[in-house]
Amino acid sequence: MLNKELSKDEKVDINEFIAAEQELSNLKKELEIKQKTHIWKKILNLIVDHKEKRLPVRISKKKYCLLALFGGIFGIHQFAVKKYITGVIYLLVSFTGLSFAMSILDIWYAAFLKSDEDKRVII
Repeated sequence: MLNKELSKDEKVDINEFIAAEQELSNLKKELEIKQKTHIWKKILNLIVDHKEKRLPVRISKKKYCLLALFGGIFGIHQFAVKKYITGVIYLLVSFTGLSFAMSILDIWYAAFLKSDEDKRVII
């Protein structure tokens, strides 16, 4: 359908592009060609799915900030709010010091969250 080359001055019509993408998709279905999903896309999908399913946790702002300050380099505050994947990431990068910087940002984030009457925040 679209076997032409474009010069530098020529613009692509969006409708032609969409039609070409649709044709490619139909051909892949006809020929039963499955595109291999990269490992990083699988991991990202796993994280997004987990994040959507995770229920928010109520925790004392003081407790969260203290856990982040003293155990943040190992991700203890993330495990406390049931963010296990994030906690493992903090644990894996703990030797670089990056997790400490991220925990300081978590403290900053939690400090500005509105707390309820029990001085708890939803994270």
